[in-house]
Amino acid sequence: MSKEKEKKDPKMEILSWMGTACMLGSPYLLSYPIGYVLGALGVVLITPACYKNKQWNLVLLNASSFIGYTLQWLELI
Repeated sequence: MSKEKEKKDPKMEILSWMGTACMLGSPYLLSYPIGYVLGALGVVLITPACYKNKQWNLVLLNASSFIGYTLQWLELI
């Protein structure tokens, strides 16, 4: 038996690619506040795809990253 291929959600794909773009740019801008904002935004945008694919380790990693980027942006750590 072969699994039926799931239909791809175009909105989720676009959000995932936008999140990936944010994540690609954020490390180079971490000396500025926008780097932390892009990092937090990037992990928020890629998390739904990880959740849909039941990649719980990445969901947890993204949650932790979001908290860290947000705390850095707010200058709490």
